[in-house]
Amino acid sequence: MNGDPRTSRRRRRRRSAWLPALVVAVVVLAAVGAVFAWGKLGRAAPHDARAAAQLSPASSSAPSAPPATSPAATATPAPTATPTPDSSPTPSPAPLAPLPPRPHFVASPQPVPILVYHRVLERAKGPPLVAMSVARFRLQLAYLAAHGYEAVTLRRVYDAWTGAGMLPPKPVVITFDDGYADQVRNAAPLLREHHWPAELDLVSDALYLGASAPATSLTPGMVQGLLGDGWGLESHSVSHADLTRLHGARLRRQLRESRRRLEQLFDVPVDFFCYPGGIYTRRVKLAVRRAGYLAATGTRYGAATPRDLFSLPRIYCYGGESTRVFGERLRRTLAAAAGG
Repeated sequence: MNGDPRTSRRRRRRRSAWLPALVVAVVVLAAVGAVFAWGKLGRAAPHDARAAAQLSPASSSAPSAPPATSPAATATPAPTATPTPDSSPTPSPAPLAPLPPRPHFVASPQPVPILVYHRVLERAKGPPLVAMSVARFRLQLAYLAAHGYEAVTLRRVYDAWTGAGMLPPKPVVITFDDGYADQVRNAAPLLREHHWPAELDLVSDALYLGASAPATSLTPGMVQGLLGDGWGLESHSVSHADLTRLHGARLRRQLRESRRRLEQLFDVPVDFFCYPGGIYTRRVKLAVRRAGYLAATGTRYGAATPRDLFSLPRIYCYGGESTRVFGERLRRTLAAAAGG
């Protein structure tokens, strides 16, 4: 029954030969399985971590940083604990005011030169870009009148471009930037001789609102006199700041507060804006449009057309320039606009 002892020894030798190989194979398979499982877990871990953070942001002891695209989250933090998507979503920035609809223009809007002046003094002191003598200003007005030009307000130009009015054959807009007393004392009487209005691009902080104003200060009463002569009034910001360096509430204040002050003081619409220093960007132009202005002037050289209402070009008038050169520049600028 027990069989041949030699046969039993051979069987035991065969078992002892393949048993170690079986053990090795089992160990290898177990190791491979462990490595595979570890790699899969490692690849899934980042995704699982992100999912866990999204599902339960309050599970971390430290508050999570707000998204880079939501600056309002840092500006106005919630008064409660870190919100979850199911309870109190992260606050988003206040929506921007919608852009007003663009006006409809007439088929062939007339190009109009817009002239830029600053100070008009008995004796021109300072850079010719901003200072002109009374005598030279008188000569330039005489040139305009002799060559058939007629001064109009920017509002009249806008109305004609949008089909709500008419312009003379050779209109010109005369603008005075910033707000100086000599614009009232020296420039206005010469314009009055021609029965011409002008545009005052006024920095609201330039107004002297106290009693006993210094002789060099511009007062509300002086501005009221210009409006009585038919002048237009434009906002030139609150403090003549570089608007390209301002954002948010600071930019809006320069645009809206200046307009509010001027309309409150003088009870007239202030529908046009003049960029301080003639400096602007696309972002600033959009802010001016959102503030409710109809158009804006800069210092880009050329005659104005409604091609881009919020960067209307203008023509600087220089204190050291001869009347002949002044007239030639004006003629060439209008010819270029008509040809374009």
